[in-house]
Amino acid sequence: MRIPTILIADDDEEEQEIMAMAFAEVGYPCQLHFFINGQDLMDQLVGNQEVPELIILDMNMPGKDGLSTLKEIRELAVYSKVPVVIYTNSSAPSHIQYCKLAGCTDYILKPSVYSEVIDSLKKIVAYCG
Repeated sequence: MRIPTILIADDDEEEQEIMAMAFAEVGYPCQLHFFINGQDLMDQLVGNQEVPELIILDMNMPGKDGLSTLKEIRELAVYSKVPVVIYTNSSAPSHIQYCKLAGCTDYILKPSVYSEVIDSLKKIVAYCG
C-alpha cells in the first residue's frame, strides 16, 4: 500500500517545522514534501507522475503566491480533483473570495496556538481520499 503524499508550499521554515510536528501528532501516516514557494511546488507537479492526496498552500509567498499556484493547479486536468487547501495568515476577504472562485477546497487561517494547529490539520487531512 502506498503512503499518501502531501505537498506543502510555505516560505516560512518555522511554519514548516510546526506543521511537520503537528502532522506527526495527528497520526496521519503520510509523506510531507515542503516547498518554499508555488513555483517550486509546480515544478514538482509537472515533473512527476505521482498525484498527491492533498496540496496545502500559503497565500503569501515570494515568487508564485498561493492564488497563482492554485489557479495553475486547477488548469491541469490530472490534478483537478486533488484537494487544495489554502492555509494562511491572510484574512483579507478578497483573498478568501478569489481562492474560493479559483477552486480551493478550503481556506483556513493559521492559528497561533499549537493545539489549534492540531485541530486545523485534523480538518485538513479529512480531505484526503
